[in-house]
Amino acid sequence: MRRFLTWIVFTAMMGGIAHAKSAKLSIADWKAVQQLAPGTEVYVQAGNMAGPDFCRVSSVDDSGLTCLEENYTQDARLIFPREQVQDVWVFEEAPNRHILRGIFALAGAGLLIALIVENPLAAIVIGLPVLYVLEAAANDPFRPVPPPRPPRMRRRLVYHAATP
Repeated sequence: MRRFLTWIVFTAMMGGIAHAKSAKLSIADWKAVQQLAPGTEVYVQAGNMAGPDFCRVSSVDDSGLTCLEENYTQDARLIFPREQVQDVWVFEEAPNRHILRGIFALAGAGLLIALIVENPLAAIVIGLPVLYVLEAAANDPFRPVPPPRPPRMRRRLVYHAATP
C-alpha cells in the first residue's frame, strides 16, 4: 500500500512539473502570436504603455505585431516592435461547459438501468412518468422564451515575454 501511494504522489508531481514546463515554453514562444489570424481581437501590453491596448490583428512577423485599433471615428494602425511586446492575450468565447447536466444524465441513466435489471415492472411504473415530466418541462408551450444570452468571453494569454 505504501509503495502504491508513493507511486501516485510521484506520478502527480512529475505530471505537474511537465505541465509547468510545457506551459512556460508555449507562452514565451512568438510563433503562437504569428499563428493568430488577421482580424483576431487581442489585448497587447507593451513595455512603454500604462495599460493593454485592445485591437484587431492586421499582420504579425518576426519583427513585430501590427494591429488596427477600433476607434469610433477612424481605424488607427498600431505597430508594436517585438522587443517591446510584453504580453498578448486573445479575446475569445469561453467554452460552454455543462458538466453537471452530463453527470445527472449519466447518474439517472445508471439508476434506470439498475432498476430495469432489478425489477422491470418497477422501471416501467417509475421510469415512464419521470420521462414524461422531464419532456413536458423541456417543451412547455406556455413558458415564455427568454432572450438568448450573449456568449461568455475570456482572455487567454498567448505570449509572455521572457524577463531578462
